[in-house]
Amino acid sequence: MRMLWLVRIDPRDYETALAQARAQVAQDEASIANLVAQIDAQMPALKQAQEQVRQTQAALGSAQEENARAQELFKSGVGTQQRATAGSLQSRSSEAAFAAAQGECQGSRNATRSSANSAEWKTAGRRDQARAVRSQAETNLSRTAISAPVVSRVTKLSAAKGNYTNPGKRC
Repeated sequence: MRMLWLVRIDPRDYETALAQARAQVAQDEASIANLVAQIDAQMPALKQAQEQVRQTQAALGSAQEENARAQELFKSGVGTQQRATAGSLQSRSSEAAFAAAQGECQGSRNATRSSANSAEWKTAGRRDQARAVRSQAETNLSRTAISAPVVSRVTKLSAAKGNYTNPGKRC
């Protein structure tokens, strides 16, 4: 059945608004994908920092064991003062390296979370807003043509081509 239009409003402005809304949604979705890619790119650095923590923790355990042996040997008179001091210094150095690795790992973790969370939430909010604008633009465009629900005939026409009207005003 052929659609009979009673009124057709120039849709160009509404089509433009819809195209802009679609573009904004696409741009915001691309921004979110970019943020996810950035987070994924930061993950190897975080994993490397975590591995560094594991390695320094193992080195710390080894240095503490060696220090305990050197101290015990020195106390029993079998070891030297120099060896006991070196063991103590190595143990402290390993503790400092472990603390530094933990700090670096925590900093990397925090940087990944903070940049991801704030940017992603803001962009997701803009995307949701753009989706609402797009939905409204689609609705507005669909209202540019009013058709008759059944085959009918217009018997009284009080508006002419080019006239302007407002919502709620009789045509």
